Amino acid sequence: MMMTHRKCIQPQTNLWDEKATVWSCSCGFLVAQQSLAPTSAEQQMVCPVCKSPSVSTNHLEGSQPSQSYIQNVSSGGTVTQQTGYVVASPEARGGKWFTVRQLSPAAYRCLHLLVHGCLLASHYAEVCKPEQLGEFIFKDHDKGQEAIDICTKFVDVDWKALGEVISGTSEDVCRLLHSVIQHTNSLLNGSHKSGQNTCNTREEREKLEEEFSAFVDKLVQTIPSSLREQQVSALSEDIDIEQGPKCLEIKVEELERGVNREYHHDHALRLFRVTEMRTFEKLHCHFMNGGRDLQDAYPFLGLFFSMHEQLPYIKHLHLLLRWTTIVKSRLSHRLAKEKAKDMQICEFIYDSKLTKQEKEHLKKSFQEFKEAWHQLHGSGKAVDERFATMPPMHEERPITECLLDPQIPDSHLQTAISVLYNLQNKFLTNVSKLAATTTCPAVSFLVREQHSSVIPQVSILDVKKKDVIHYTWSNEFMKHSECNTEYGLGRQLFFDFSKIEMELANTLVLGKAYINDEQGLPKFAYANELFSASASILHDICNHVPQEPLATDTVNALRERNESDRIAKPLLEHMEVVLFLLKRTKGKPSEPLVDYTKKWLSMLTSPFPAHLLPEPHSAIQLKNVVHLYETLEDMMADVTIESLHDCFRQKLKSVMQSKMENATTEELERAVKVTRQFVFRYMSSSDSAEKVKPGSLLLTHLVNTGLWTADQKETSEDTATTTPSTFMGQLNVEHVYAALEAMTNTIGDRRQREQNMFQSFTAKKTHQTPNRRATRKKMRYSNT
Repeated sequence: MMMTHRKCIQPQTNLWDEKATVWSCSCGFLVAQQSLAPTSAEQQMVCPVCKSPSVSTNHLEGSQPSQSYIQNVSSGGTVTQQTGYVVASPEARGGKWFTVRQLSPAAYRCLHLLVHGCLLASHYAEVCKPEQLGEFIFKDHDKGQEAIDICTKFVDVDWKALGEVISGTSEDVCRLLHSVIQHTNSLLNGSHKSGQNTCNTREEREKLEEEFSAFVDKLVQTIPSSLREQQVSALSEDIDIEQGPKCLEIKVEELERGVNREYHHDHALRLFRVTEMRTFEKLHCHFMNGGRDLQDAYPFLGLFFSMHEQLPYIKHLHLLLRWTTIVKSRLSHRLAKEKAKDMQICEFIYDSKLTKQEKEHLKKSFQEFKEAWHQLHGSGKAVDERFATMPPMHEERPITECLLDPQIPDSHLQTAISVLYNLQNKFLTNVSKLAATTTCPAVSFLVREQHSSVIPQVSILDVKKKDVIHYTWSNEFMKHSECNTEYGLGRQLFFDFSKIEMELANTLVLGKAYINDEQGLPKFAYANELFSASASILHDICNHVPQEPLATDTVNALRERNESDRIAKPLLEHMEVVLFLLKRTKGKPSEPLVDYTKKWLSMLTSPFPAHLLPEPHSAIQLKNVVHLYETLEDMMADVTIESLHDCFRQKLKSVMQSKMENATTEELERAVKVTRQFVFRYMSSSDSAEKVKPGSLLLTHLVNTGLWTADQKETSEDTATTTPSTFMGQLNVEHVYAALEAMTNTIGDRRQREQNMFQSFTAKKTHQTPNRRATRKKMRYSNT
C-alpha cells in the first residue's frame, strides 16, 4: 500500500479577519471597521463614536485565533509532490483536530489509522518482514523495529483522537471503522475503477481523498443513527428479542427490527430509554463535524471553540492584579529594595501594626491569589508554556514574587499578567472584527454604524473585575438542546446554536473591555526610588498644577522641626505617594495639601501625617508641593552622601579643582543643588553602582534626568571661562563625593571671608566713630 503525500496545513485567515481594520481610538474605544476599499480604506475610516480618523495601531495586528479544521483548508499553499510514506512524529499529530489538505479530521484519522493498522497487521501476519517495513517507512531496512513501534504509536494516537473527534467510546470508534471499511472498500482497494489500483497523479490522489472524506463526513454527521444501523445490521435477523441472550440489551438500546407501533410507545421502554449526555464535548464535536455551512452561520461559536481552552484562565487576571495592588498600596515608597529581597509574604500579612480585620482581609486576598497562581501553573501548555515553570506559591515565598518590578528577571507574575490580558485582547479584537464584517446576531450589540463595531477600552492601571472575562463552562448553556424522541435515536442530540451562541456572547463580550497597556503595568516603586519609576514626575506636576516656592518662614519651621524630631523621612515617604496621586488626579493650586490628602484618603497607602507639618497647615498648598519635596529631600541628602560607596569617592584632579575654584559662587551653589538632588534620587539604593556607572560623565546623567537644563548650559562671553559646564563637563560620577565636598568647602570659605570682611569693616567703622565725637567735643570745649 502506498501512503499519499501529506503536509501540515498553515492556518488560513478568516474572511472577516482579512476585511477588518482595528485601531485604538483616543475617545476610549477599540474600533473595528470593514475595509470596503483597500486602496483608500485608511484615509476613509473614522471612529463611529467621535468621528476622528483611524490611527495605525501595530500591536493590534496578528490577533488571529487558532483555526478550526474547516478554516485550515489550504487554498494556495505549496503541496509537496513527494509520493510514498512521509515520516511524521505521533506526538506532533496528537491534536484531535489535526488534518491535512482537504481531509476532515475524522476522515484523516480513519485513513491514517487504517493504513498503519494494515502495515502493522502485515507484519504480524508475516506478510511483510520488519526489514521491508523499515525500508518502506524510513528508507532504511535496518530500522524494522522502529517502523513497527511508530505504526503501533500511530494506531494508539489515531484511535484516541478519533474517539475525541466523534465524542464517542471505543465501541463507537470500532463501529465507525466497520462502517467506513464496509462502504469504502471498493474506493480504497481501487476496484471501483478499471486498471491499476494506485493513484499515480496528484489529481487522482486528491479525488480519492475528496470522495473518502465526503463519505466519512456524512457518516459522522449522522452519528449516532449511522452507528445504530451498524449495530442492527450486525444482529442476526432471526434473533428472539423476547427470550434471546441479548433481549434486554436490544430492548434498552432499541435495536429491534419490525416491531409494531404499540411496542414503540410502551411506557416501560421509554422510561429506560438510552439517551446521550448533553455535554460540552458533544456540542463541540457536533459543531466541528457539522460542515462549513454550519460554521459560517455561527462564526462566533467558531471563534469561541478555537479559544475555549484558554478562556477559563482569563478570570485569574483580576485576582493577580488585585493582590499586587494591595501589596503596592501598602508597601510602595516604603519598602527598600534591599529589604524586599529578605522579606517574606507572611511578614507582610501578619504585620504587628495591622488590626485583626486587616490581617484577615490580607489573608483571604492572598489565598485567592495563591489559588489563581496554582491554576495557571497547572494549565500546562493550554495557555502558555512558561506557566509550567511557576514555583509553588505559599506564605514563605519572598514578597518580591508579588511585586511588578521590571528589574526582576523572568518575573513569573509579570509574565502571567501580560499573557492573560493579551489573551483577552486577542479574543475581543477578533470579536470586534467579526461584528464589523458579518451579520452575526450574537454580537450585534457591538455595531454602532454599518460595517463598524466598538468595544470599550480600559487602562491596565484601572482594570476592575467587571472588565475581565469570567468564563467557566456550565451545562446551563445546554438547556437549548434536547435528545431525539424517535424510536432508536435517543442518543441523537439537537442543539439550538443560535441561542447558545447568543448566551455565550453575552457572557464573554457584553460589558468586557479591551485592556490598553500603553502606560505599562502598575510598577512597584521602592523607597527612595521615586525618580527611577518616573523621572519627569515633578515636571509633569508643574504642567498640571502651576508651582510656587514655600514661604521662608515655612521652610525655616520645617528645618527646625527636623532638627528636633526628624520629620523629613516620614514626610518624604508620604509625599512620594502624594506626588503620584497628584499627577494622576491633578487639583487646584490653592487647595491646601492637608485637605487634598483627606479628600483622596481612599487612594493613599495610609493617612497623611499632617501633624508633622508646621502651623498653619493652610500655608502649604498644592502649588507648593514641588518645593516642599525638594526641601525635604535636601534635608535627607546628607545621609545619602555620607553613605556613598567607595567607588564614588575618587579624588579630584588638580585641574578640576582649579577650574572649580574659578567658578562664581552662584554657579557653584547651582551645581551643588542639582548634584545633591541627583545623588539622593538616583544613588540611594544599595545597587546604585550597577545603575550609575562610576566612570560615566556626571553632566550626562544630570542632563538625561532633567536636572541640568539647556538654560543652565548657556554661557556668555564674560563668563565663558567660569561657567559650571566648564568644570562639570569634566567630572565623572566617581568624583561626586569629592566634588560636593570641594564645592561646599569653596562656598563656605568664600562666605566666611565675606563675613570676616564685613565684620572687619563694621568693627573699623565702630572704632572710628567715638574718636571723631571726642575731637568734636574737645573742639567745643576749646572754643569755649
